[in-house]
Amino acid sequence: MREYTFIGKTSEGKRVSEDLYATSEKEALAILHKKGYTVIQIDLLRRRSLYDRLFRRARTELKVLIFRQMSTMLASGISMQRVLAAISKNEGMPSHFQRALQKIALDVHSGYSLSQALRLFPEYFTPFMIGSIRIGEVSGQLAETMEHCAEYLNNEYAYNLKLRQAMIYPTVLMSCLAILLTYCFIYMLPIFISLFGEVQVDMPWPTKVLISCTDYIHQYGWRIFCTLIGPIGCGIYLFNRWRQTLQGNLNLERWILRIPWYGRQVHLRMQSSYLRSLGTLIDSSVSLMSSLDLLTVSLDYELLRLTAKEQMKAIQNGDSLTSSLRRSGLFQPLTLEMVHMGEETALVPQTLHRLAKTLDEEMNQSLQMLSKLIEPIILGILGVGITFILMAVFLPIYSLAQSF
Repeated sequence: MREYTFIGKTSEGKRVSEDLYATSEKEALAILHKKGYTVIQIDLLRRRSLYDRLFRRARTELKVLIFRQMSTMLASGISMQRVLAAISKNEGMPSHFQRALQKIALDVHSGYSLSQALRLFPEYFTPFMIGSIRIGEVSGQLAETMEHCAEYLNNEYAYNLKLRQAMIYPTVLMSCLAILLTYCFIYMLPIFISLFGEVQVDMPWPTKVLISCTDYIHQYGWRIFCTLIGPIGCGIYLFNRWRQTLQGNLNLERWILRIPWYGRQVHLRMQSSYLRSLGTLIDSSVSLMSSLDLLTVSLDYELLRLTAKEQMKAIQNGDSLTSSLRRSGLFQPLTLEMVHMGEETALVPQTLHRLAKTLDEEMNQSLQMLSKLIEPIILGILGVGITFILMAVFLPIYSLAQSF
């Protein structure tokens, strides 16, 4: 099934814009005509492809700037169409991104909501961004919500920048080690092997291991490389198709949460995103059930969408917000206790925003700790590797010197 979005008119002349699932555009049009709609425009909602991930991207800081500009102009009373027309004329942005903004402006002028128009460009706008816009449209606080979205994206950009900076040092060291090993296996070690083969000396075990590895790489290296290209490419393709399914995405996210350190970071990010989005909706006077229903289509992670669906069922059965959160098993006991206190004091939105901020700070502290620990760990690995190579090369030379 494919997902489509459309603009149409009812028999009474009322304009409608919704989403629907169908196997083809022809079937989608048939469904809409059967409902009595006159279709003005219909578009296929596609998924973000690997090509989009690699070649059709826009910098996060550029999107932060655009969302903040839109928030400022909307807060000043400027219409959405004028805002989009002005944003699409910004200089300094990639031409493909500028064309996308111009198409978004045209679609909004045709009758799409902003969130619908953004969904047509998954290569630039994530489900979280689109969900945030949808939240603002429903709550009537689009300018404030866009500012919150810009702040969230800015925090994400700062966090990812710190993570990349923390990984630069170990990446450089490991790259140097890989280059050193490649040089040793291709150029240096064959010379030593030919030298050691001419003399009868009992080789130490590090040298035997290194010689065996070198012989194996020289004999079968290219065969192994050429043999693995096909299975690896096929595996990547199948993995990408699998993760696009609902069950595959859920299993992948559960597996990621089990990864040491990184899984905890993702877990904290999930909780922060969920609590901040729910707090924004409730603070905008949207009912709890409507807020949860909106979260089921507005969040980045499938686990969070599933949590929102389970919460809706639990609250319909009479559970409180805290009890429904506890059922998901995704939130920490301290977080649940704070939400419970917020319910008792009737300060749920403020409590949710405060918790989201606390979780963000915890992520940053954990990242700082990683940056301090990873340097000595990588230096230790590099030292062990170089020591092994030096032992393998110089121990037999020392044995040769002693034999004379």
